[in-house]
Amino acid sequence: WTGRRVKPTIRFWPGPASYTNATRTNVQVRWFINDKDSLKRELNDSALSGMDTLKFAWSNPSQNRIYAAITDAAQTTWWDSIKVKIVRDAPVADAGNDTAVSINSPVTLSGTATQRFGNIVMYKWDFDGDGVYDDSSSTSAAMRHTYTHETIYTARVYVRDDDGNEATDTRKVTVTNRAPQIASIRPDTTISIKDSILLSGTATDVDGTIKEYAWDPTGDGTFEYASATQATTGYRYNTAGTYRAVFRVTDDDNKVTKDAATITVLQDAPVPNAGPDTTVSIKDTIRLHCSATQRFGTIVEWAWDIGNTGTFTLTTKSDTVILAPSTENLNYLSVLRVTDDDGNVTKDTVKVTVLQDVPIVNAGDDTIVPINDSIILHGSAKQQFGTLVKWEWKLGSGSWNTTAGPDTMFIAPPTEQTVICSLAVTDDDGNRGRGEIKILSFLKAKSIAAGSYHSFILKSDNTLYACGSNGNGELGDGTRTDQFGPVQVMSDVQSISAGANYSFILKTDNTLWACGDNSSGQLGDGTTGVGLIPKQVMSGVKSMACGVWHSLILKTDGTLWTCGDNDNGQLGDGALTDQLFPKQVMSGVKSMDGGYDHSLILKLDGTLWACGGNLYGQLGDGTTTNRPTPVQVMSDVQSISAGDCYSLILKTDHTLWACGINSSGQLGDGTQIERHVPIQVMNDVQEMAAGDLYSLILKTDGTLLLCGYLNIIPVQVMSDVQSIAVGKYHFLILKTNGSILTFGNNSNGQLGDGTTTYRSTPVRIFPLQQ
Repeated sequence: WTGRRVKPTIRFWPGPASYTNATRTNVQVRWFINDKDSLKRELNDSALSGMDTLKFAWSNPSQNRIYAAITDAAQTTWWDSIKVKIVRDAPVADAGNDTAVSINSPVTLSGTATQRFGNIVMYKWDFDGDGVYDDSSSTSAAMRHTYTHETIYTARVYVRDDDGNEATDTRKVTVTNRAPQIASIRPDTTISIKDSILLSGTATDVDGTIKEYAWDPTGDGTFEYASATQATTGYRYNTAGTYRAVFRVTDDDNKVTKDAATITVLQDAPVPNAGPDTTVSIKDTIRLHCSATQRFGTIVEWAWDIGNTGTFTLTTKSDTVILAPSTENLNYLSVLRVTDDDGNVTKDTVKVTVLQDVPIVNAGDDTIVPINDSIILHGSAKQQFGTLVKWEWKLGSGSWNTTAGPDTMFIAPPTEQTVICSLAVTDDDGNRGRGEIKILSFLKAKSIAAGSYHSFILKSDNTLYACGSNGNGELGDGTRTDQFGPVQVMSDVQSISAGANYSFILKTDNTLWACGDNSSGQLGDGTTGVGLIPKQVMSGVKSMACGVWHSLILKTDGTLWTCGDNDNGQLGDGALTDQLFPKQVMSGVKSMDGGYDHSLILKLDGTLWACGGNLYGQLGDGTTTNRPTPVQVMSDVQSISAGDCYSLILKTDHTLWACGINSSGQLGDGTQIERHVPIQVMNDVQEMAAGDLYSLILKTDGTLLLCGYLNIIPVQVMSDVQSIAVGKYHFLILKTNGSILTFGNNSNGQLGDGTTTYRSTPVRIFPLQQ
């Protein structure tokens, strides 16, 4: 640096150790620049002689060596030297980092400068890069300045050191003037009219300060609220509509920013709900449950117009209790009126159907009762509302009697007739409902019998009725006309038996009468002519049994007589010749039955005997050999039934046994295997009836089972059965109450229901359906 002073430090050599103790007066010091021999550049000795400090300045960079010679009083000289490098050492200026400032905002520009030697003696700033430096000079590199225009400036710092060296550096100053930013505003909102809403927002200004906040609540351009500090205002909208509330922000540089919120103002009338339409009884007290909703505000008034009269009564709460009118009204209206805190009024209507609500009375089902029998009539009543308070029964032509409940006892009259029984029920509103039933008192059926296509019913007064096929006069009514419903044939009848197309009738005087087909002499009258009217065959008869074309007659003395077809020895007389007159076969007989071509005979000692056709083992003797003379099969037998080539046997222990053909499962043993020896089928049996392809089995508990026609396992049909009979393809059932049901084939009216319709389920034919 120009003018730089050097203060070298000299180490003398070799120098006595005592030199340090030498005094200056005894030492002569001389300085030399670059050349110590020629002394051409020796400094002024007079000025420097004896001095240990050299001050010297160079004006240009260079590299020099300074020598020093010290001579003591003894004229001994010591030398030493140092190398001196002279450098320019200009300062290094640093204007600092580029920066950004807001317009009209004071900013401090800070710079620095460095150098190895010397001092910085001056700093100046050219703030806007126009070449003009600030007039003031400073020893500090930090200066404040305010920019009034938005642009990018190049600010320059100028520095100068104490040797007059200068340096500059620049930095960019970006001056901004950004508009204020709205940070938040009330979200789009829906309110009710007259409700106060708080309009609020916030804003920031990175290049200054917010000078004013303002709101235009309706968006019509009129800012009704302005504040230098508050961005929030309350406002009340009195008219429904959609408004654009504008928020305006102004900063100190007069820059403006706006934003808006959508305010939807609703009339917001309350929505009343008077409750669901309802149904009540006259005079009932009911509570109408109602409600009202609205998005905003409060319901301040509830009022009801009961009966839609135009007059409203205020209530303290939404629900109300009303008393239904005393007469039926199917459109009884009640109006709910609600008022909210904004004065909105709305209405809703609930329809109350007021019913007379007379009790619905059920006196029970029409029924049948044997004469002189008693039954309990089970009545009932229901209604939608209220309480049943009184029960009354009127039986036939009698008077009304109050009962403790819906049931009463009825005693059937001693003659057949239809009795109307009525039940009246009164509720707590005084409504009285009635119901009635028909009760048919009848003479019980005593017994039943079924031929191939015809049927007999014997009533308890010993009158005989018949229906079904009558082509051979088998009904005994003197015609050949089929009868679809039971017709009376005879009186004073004790029992009946029916074969294929003929019939036996045993009267109470033990005389036997016969009618119908007689082609094989089965009527036993000595002819083969058809009998359209029953004619007497024998007297002193106890019982009889009809096969298909042969007959068995048990006399009161226990002797068994047979007549009719005998092709397979079924008459048991040892021959194969038809018999036109009854012929005695056995004695000591209890009962008997005839099948298609075989006969079963139960003796008084409980032994079972069989004769006739045996192709399928139906005689149960273990063979398939026909037997013209009865052979013993079993013992301990109680009763028997002969079907079409099979036999059913009931033992005294109530076990059921079966043998013969089983192709349709008619034996009921769960198979279709032909049985030549009786096989046990089931227990607890009291009666059975064998037919063509079907069997009926009556259990001791009164339940009726059916098997056959591929039902190899007996299935239950009904309960409360007293007796049964099987035709070729139809069935008769005598119930324990003395009524008769039938089902099955009805091609000739054999079911007695007045039709020829096949019935898969039982229908009642006696007493006749009313």
